[in-house]
Amino acid sequence: MEATATIDKFKEFMQDYYKDKIIELDRKRIKLLNIDFMNIAKFDPELGEVLLDEPEDCIQAIKISLDDFDIEDSNDFNIGIINLPANSEININRIRQKHLNKLISIKGVVTTRTKVFPKVVSSKFECPACGNIIKVLQSKEIYKQPTKCGCGRKGAFTLIVNELKDTLMLKLEELPERLKGSEQPYEIRTILQDILCKEDYQIFLGSRMEVIGFLTELPTKVIKGTPSVNCDYLFNVVSYQSMDYVDFDITVSPEEEKLFDFISSRKNPAKFIARLIFNDIYGYGKVKQAVIYQQFSGSRIEGKRDYIHILLYGMPGTAKTDIALRTSYLNPISKVATGPSISGVGLTAAVKKDELTGNWVCVGGLLPRCNKGLAVIDEIEKMSDQDKKSLHMPMESGYFGVEKAGISAKLVTNTSILGTSNPKVVTEPLKVGTNCDLPASILDRFDLIFKFTDVSDSKTDTKIAENITNRSTSEGIANSFKDNNTTFEWSGHTFTISSIKKYIYISKNKIPKLSKRVTKEIHLWYANLRKTSEQIGFEHKKPTPRVVESILRLARAITRSKRKDLITKKELKLAIEFFDFLYDTEDGVGLAEEQVED
Repeated sequence: MEATATIDKFKEFMQDYYKDKIIELDRKRIKLLNIDFMNIAKFDPELGEVLLDEPEDCIQAIKISLDDFDIEDSNDFNIGIINLPANSEININRIRQKHLNKLISIKGVVTTRTKVFPKVVSSKFECPACGNIIKVLQSKEIYKQPTKCGCGRKGAFTLIVNELKDTLMLKLEELPERLKGSEQPYEIRTILQDILCKEDYQIFLGSRMEVIGFLTELPTKVIKGTPSVNCDYLFNVVSYQSMDYVDFDITVSPEEEKLFDFISSRKNPAKFIARLIFNDIYGYGKVKQAVIYQQFSGSRIEGKRDYIHILLYGMPGTAKTDIALRTSYLNPISKVATGPSISGVGLTAAVKKDELTGNWVCVGGLLPRCNKGLAVIDEIEKMSDQDKKSLHMPMESGYFGVEKAGISAKLVTNTSILGTSNPKVVTEPLKVGTNCDLPASILDRFDLIFKFTDVSDSKTDTKIAENITNRSTSEGIANSFKDNNTTFEWSGHTFTISSIKKYIYISKNKIPKLSKRVTKEIHLWYANLRKTSEQIGFEHKKPTPRVVESILRLARAITRSKRKDLITKKELKLAIEFFDFLYDTEDGVGLAEEQVED
C-alpha cells in the first residue's frame, strides 16, 4: 500500500472510530491515544497487515491523520497500539532477525533499568551557505550530523536545536515459566519514551510486563575505532501494561477439578504432595511437608510479609540439595543459585554503566528476579559477607533501596528463600548458632530451620540405597522434574507436575481469615513457649515475637493448601506441630519414614 493511500485510510479510520476520543483527550490535555488493533483489522484487514509489517510508517501516518482534527499540537500525540493478535506475541528467547521492524508483543521480567533521562530524538541544522534547515532524526545511539546540503555544500553545519524526549531504558528477561528444560533466559534492551515514562515508578526491578512495539538493530560497541558487524536488538515500546499474573495456563478442566478436590480433602495436603514429589528420598517427612507448604505462602497481608523462609542445615550428602531443587520445580517463578556463584550484582542489585550505551543502570540480582516466587540458594553460607548483609531488609520487609549514581529506587523482593547450608566444622551435635556461617540476625529471619544429621543405621542405610538404585533404574520417580508432564499415580488418580503446580498457584491466592478463638490459642501457645523455652527452646534460645509471625504465615499456607478461607484449630495445630518438632529434636531431623493417608 502506498504512503498516501495509507494516510488516507487512517484518516478515514480515525474519523469513524476515534473522533470523540481524540477530542476528549485533547480537552483533558492527555497526549496518549491507545488504538485497538482489532478495530483496525475490523475496519480494513489489509490496513491491519500493513501496520504489523510497517509499524513506524503507520504510526507516523496516524499522527498525520490527526491534523484533520481541531486539536492543539497534534504532532505531540503519542500513539499506542494495544490488543495485538495472539500470533504476534514472541518469546524473548525466540526473537530472530525476521522480527526486525515488525509490530510484536513480548512479556518479560525487568532485570535492568535506568533513571528517566533526556535523549535527543531529532536535531535541526542550518546550512551556512544557503540558510536551509536540515532535520536529522536521531534514532540510533550514535549522534548523527548532516554531511551535505541540497545546495551542494559539504562540511560542517550549524546546530540550531536538539529535540529531547524523556527516556527510560530497561532490560527484559524471558519469563521463567516459559523456559524449557535447562534453557537459559535471554534479555532484550527496551526503550520507553515521552509520556510512557510518566508513571515510571510502577516499573521496578522484578516487575513483570507485557510490551508492544517494534525491533530495530542496535550496533554493538566499536572496537578500536572499527565498526563491528555484530548488532543487538532494541525494542521500541509503543504501549505496555503490568502483569500481576504468572504466564501459564491456569484453566482447570473437569478432570483436574476432581484431582484438586482429592488433594484438598486430605487431612494434610502437603504430606500427600510430598509423597508424590519426594517418593524416592527416604525420610525427612517434616522437611518435605514444610517446603511444600512454603509454596502456598506469598500474599501481602496488611503490609506484612507472607513469604516463608526455610533453612536446611546439616551434614553434606543428606539430601538437602535434592529436596531444595525439586521444590523449585513446583514454583513457576523460581531460580536456583549456589552461594559461591553469587557475584557481580549478587542477591539484591548493583548500579553500573551499561557497556553498550554508557548509561548508569540498576541491575537486579537474584531476589528481584524471583519476585513473587522462590529463590533457592544452595550452600548459602558460602556467600560473600556483603551478600549476607544485604539479606536483612529483603528477608524481613520484602524490599530494599538503592541510592547511587543519580539512581534512586525501591526494589520489591516478595520472595521466599529456601537455603541449604553445611556446618563450618563436621561435629556432633549440630549447633546452628555456633557452627553455621551465617549471622545470627539472618538466622533469626528464617521461619523454619531443619538440622540434618548423618547417623549410621543398617536398616536406614539399606532403605536409602534401595531408593537410589530404584531411581537409577527408572523404577522410582523420574529424575527430570523439569518436565511438566512427569506423572504420578495414586489411588487410581494420575497427577502431573503441571497439575500440582497449577493447584498450588490457584490456592495460594486465597487470603485466609483468623478467628478470635484461633487468635487466643496462638496467644496461649506463645506465652507457654516463652515460659518453657529454657528447657525446649531451639538450642535453648528464647523465642522472639518473630515466632508468632512465623506461625501465622505457616497456618495461612496450610489453610490455602486445603483451599479454605478460614484458619481453624486444625490448621493451627498442624502449624504448631512443626515448631514443637524443631524444639523437640535438638540433635537433628529424624529419618523415620512417615505414612501418608490414602
